Amino acid sequence: MPEVSIITIGGDAGSGKSTVALALALKTGFTRLNAGYIQRDRCNDSMHNPKKLDLQQWLAQLTPKQDQEIEEDMKDTARKKDRLILEGRLAFSWVPHEKQALKVFLSVNSEIGAKRVFDQKKQSTVRGEEKKYPTLEKAMEDMEQRKNDEIERFQRVYGLNPCDLKQYDLVIDTSYQTPEEVVQQILDAANLDKGTQKS
Repeated sequence: MPEVSIITIGGDAGSGKSTVALALALKTGFTRLNAGYIQRDRCNDSMHNPKKLDLQQWLAQLTPKQDQEIEEDMKDTARKKDRLILEGRLAFSWVPHEKQALKVFLSVNSEIGAKRVFDQKKQSTVRGEEKKYPTLEKAMEDMEQRKNDEIERFQRVYGLNPCDLKQYDLVIDTSYQTPEEVVQQILDAANLDKGTQKS
């Protein structure tokens, strides 16, 4: 396989997408673009969110045109630049056909994924705009509902199901692996040799 110029990272909530994408960017020197960060920035902007809805409420009420603006921004960057890590549920669909890409899906056991998110939100304010969960059980319930809502929205707006694994080149179950182990599998699959990686 030729050396890739774009790596896309998608997957389940709690699978470690952001952690892996950040570590991969540091290892390779690739530029990391995260659709979720763009969504959060717009949600926190009163011009885009005058009703001050929380993130999930705001996403649910977006019109197809508003939803597609972020996708078009990411696609435009992918057309113009190389050495990118695109992180997002639909990142696999943003790569131009003429570019060599590795499309990665990170899966995780639902209970393990929920515990990771539950623990992260207890200990950090990084995702302060998203609600925290009172119990692990509530986190699992809410994450399952969120996943179903997102699949419905993506199928309605884009005609795509991000959980259809046939769309990916590499599927990794992160349940019992460290981020470093996951990153190494991606580097190997992407054919990024020692000379390409940052020292």
